[in-house]
Amino acid sequence: MLPRLAIFASRSSAPRRWDLPTFADVAKASGFAGVEMALADLGRDEIEQRASADAIRSSHLQLIVDLSSAPSITSTSTSQSLSSPLDHARAFESQLRRISALGDVVSHVNCTQSGDSRWDVATSAEYLGEVLPLSAQFLEDHPYIGRYGRETDIMGGSPHHLIGISHETNARGVLHHPDAVRELMEILPPIRITSDIQQWHDSCGYQWGFGGDGDYDEVEALTIEIVPHIDHIRAGLGRETIAPHNELWKFVWGRKAKRGVEQVTITPTLRGFDTNNGATEDKTTLWEQAQKVADCVRCSYDRWVESERTGKK
Repeated sequence: MLPRLAIFASRSSAPRRWDLPTFADVAKASGFAGVEMALADLGRDEIEQRASADAIRSSHLQLIVDLSSAPSITSTSTSQSLSSPLDHARAFESQLRRISALGDVVSHVNCTQSGDSRWDVATSAEYLGEVLPLSAQFLEDHPYIGRYGRETDIMGGSPHHLIGISHETNARGVLHHPDAVRELMEILPPIRITSDIQQWHDSCGYQWGFGGDGDYDEVEALTIEIVPHIDHIRAGLGRETIAPHNELWKFVWGRKAKRGVEQVTITPTLRGFDTNNGATEDKTTLWEQAQKVADCVRCSYDRWVESERTGKK
């Protein structure tokens, strides 16, 4: 049985004038399966954040929560310690505690900035060595997080402690470059990834063979080394970059189908539309573009499903 497609609406693509209940209601009416937003977008404190989570649940939506490991600039620590792996790990753990209060509306946690891109691989591995055990214990204690994306392992089980928290390929974090990702995955194979390969393209020109050159080695590296670690996709798309991403999506969907996953997730995030597409200050045009990208993703998924069922690739 093929997994269902769940497209999430990013809060950053919605008009600023919308309060959260309006955003949730419009997202539901527009066909989104859930919303993706940061803790700060949910409210100023735990009471407001829990009320927002309840409103999202009342709209029958799922919630992906974004967190950043970057310590607060109001910290009393020195500037040097602010960028240390331990400080990032403590900030990560603190936000997990706040997420635990939101209830079972949370289906996934996305680390939008995980660590610091200025670290070397050894320092990045030190940070991940702290946060991966924290993640495993958190997922054991909160089995509803990651429940729709859980994969069947070679023993036929679906362990709770692996799927549900993923680290984004963000230009500011430790996964800022594909070469760094490869090295870190060799050191720490349990790491799970939120893929936004457009960030790799923007920061270092990497397109993994999807830029039209058809580089076989790059595509093979992507499918064998990177795709098995991807649990969530942020489709960080510019105006003309949807087509190359279709290939990545199909690789991810195909592997998830083989692993018995119930649901695959993707969040359209838009770049360049404020200036290039005449967006108003409240981002109304961004919301319209997010809906268009969501429609493109649905069409891509429907074509992939048809190809899987008919055997025509």
